[in-house]
Amino acid sequence: ETDREVLAKYERHFAYNKTNFSPAENDFSSFVKDLKAALEKYDWVEVTIEGSASKVPTKSFKSNDQLARVRATQAEELLNKVLKENNIPQKRVRIVAINSLTQGPDYKGDAMKNRKVYEQYQYVIIKVYR
Repeated sequence: ETDREVLAKYERHFAYNKTNFSPAENDFSSFVKDLKAALEKYDWVEVTIEGSASKVPTKSFKSNDQLARVRATQAEELLNKVLKENNIPQKRVRIVAINSLTQGPDYKGDAMKNRKVYEQYQYVIIKVYR
């Protein structure tokens, strides 16, 4: 992790096996606003995308690694869509890393009882740096 200033950040946590998020969400709208503000100050910015899944076995995907990858890929697609809709050239927003992680505590068959514990590892984060 870098100590560079984060100019914009979007973080979305998911329920079990979920991947969907929307550009209409308030948090995402704020992220887009912050991204535009960063591009008013700088010619280009760097972006990292992180998709994560917990270790609770998935029934909808081949593996938790695949679920994490799907989340990261969907975040990248959403970012690219927003750039296009706002006429922001791709070369100004450099995606430097797309990471997918399976992390958190080992699963002990307690998904319902400890849902909150596992859900904190089910997310996507997009960060913008200069």
